[in-house]
Amino acid sequence: MGRENIFGAVAPVYDRLNDLLSAGRHREWKRRLVRDLLGSGEARRGPVLDVATGTGDVAAGLLRAGAGPVLGLDPCRGMIREGVRRGRRCDGFMAGEAEALPVSERSLGGIACAFGVRNFSDRKAAFREWARVIRPGGYASVLEIFPPRASGSPAWIRAAWRFGVPMAGSLFGRGKGYRYLKDSVEAFLSPDALRAEIEGAGFRFRREEVLGPGGMVRLLGMKRNG
Repeated sequence: MGRENIFGAVAPVYDRLNDLLSAGRHREWKRRLVRDLLGSGEARRGPVLDVATGTGDVAAGLLRAGAGPVLGLDPCRGMIREGVRRGRRCDGFMAGEAEALPVSERSLGGIACAFGVRNFSDRKAAFREWARVIRPGGYASVLEIFPPRASGSPAWIRAAWRFGVPMAGSLFGRGKGYRYLKDSVEAFLSPDALRAEIEGAGFRFRREEVLGPGGMVRLLGMKRNG
């Protein structure tokens, strides 16, 4: 099953499963992402793009926080449709890939990306696109899950992740999609390696916040070189 089909199948239960798997904490993590991005004056001036927007909760949060214009982009149309059905609002949703953004050069104040980077087919190409479309001095804020082995998580968290995530997906009839989630996280790179890739595309590291559990979830903030 391709990624488009996997995410499309998960879309109707995506938000509920995120609540279950994070005990609702993903909502606060995403609010921190919004605050981090809009702490940059260039990003606050907009426009801002939410890459891998999913059902649009971050894009809607950015709009509520006073950002604008706010655009949401995702390769899975099923996710976008689910967000629209749920009443999520921004200044425009569009289907597209992070590696080929349908956005003009130096037209954005910032980019947000929550739990999407590990699904990019070519991360370095995507980060070069971010550098192309963000104005010098603009900001990129990334929220991501990192492998238990790379984040120093204790053994009980590693075991809970390995067995609990597919089990939770199975409760909602989406076991295959959440096995993909587990596998994609375990195959992902470390926070330091991700930071180096983004910096290599033309950004300067500004901050990192460890959110949990066991250091697996982290917020990385980068400023576009100018």
